[in-house]
Amino acid sequence: IQAPRLLQGLHSLILTSRLTDKVVAVSESTRKEILSITKIKPNKVVTIPNGVPIHRPSKNDCSSSAIQELIPESSKFTLISIGRLAPIKGFDDLLAIASHVIKQEKDCHFILLGDGPLRDELAGQAIKLNIEENIHFAGMRENVAELLAGADMYISTSHSEGLALSLLEAMAASLPCVVTNVGGVKDVIRNGKNGIVLNQRDHHIFAAEILGLIDGPDTRKEFGQAARQTIIESYSEDIMCRKYQSLFLELINKKDAR
Repeated sequence: IQAPRLLQGLHSLILTSRLTDKVVAVSESTRKEILSITKIKPNKVVTIPNGVPIHRPSKNDCSSSAIQELIPESSKFTLISIGRLAPIKGFDDLLAIASHVIKQEKDCHFILLGDGPLRDELAGQAIKLNIEENIHFAGMRENVAELLAGADMYISTSHSEGLALSLLEAMAASLPCVVTNVGGVKDVIRNGKNGIVLNQRDHHIFAAEILGLIDGPDTRKEFGQAARQTIIESYSEDIMCRKYQSLFLELINKKDAR
């Protein structure tokens, strides 16, 4: 218990130190959280959202082979989720939701990318729910971009986020996304326009939204295209780098002027 408290204290000290000229938050919600838990001055905290590359594999590439390595038999629909298999990421919720979806769409498969302390527990939960054949624990992978391009939908049931790179990567891959309303999600996903944001982790509601998209190819395509456009306009790697460059130049010029 003491170690996390010590780290939190050191973190707070760094944030409020006179040696720190600026603190960068990856989303507005993160900025507000920093201001709420520290005594740092508001003008010292700036928001620069995460950014991702926009040049990515598409479904026209060899991406389907990456999916087939995990799911040998062809499936009607593939959903993907990425994150550390830890309590805060809510994968237990995801499996409960998956069980409702699979009851309606038996040829629907979920790929979980990532590893962590709950892997064995989650695998046991999948067995108890009788959905183990439809759940694929893929572990850590280097071909995430190819897997995203080969999937049909991105899901996140996380309980807490800043601004998840995996969400931005999924959007850049033109995937329709169904996610919980945490962290900077609302900054990126406009509910009903380029994805679906749920304010609660009600398993039945979450499953119903997923099933609605499975049955709505036109809506999936619309969300996916709008999601990618959002990344191109506001959350690309180039945009992020330019904002950091501008901040660094501002700080350098201020120091030179002293």
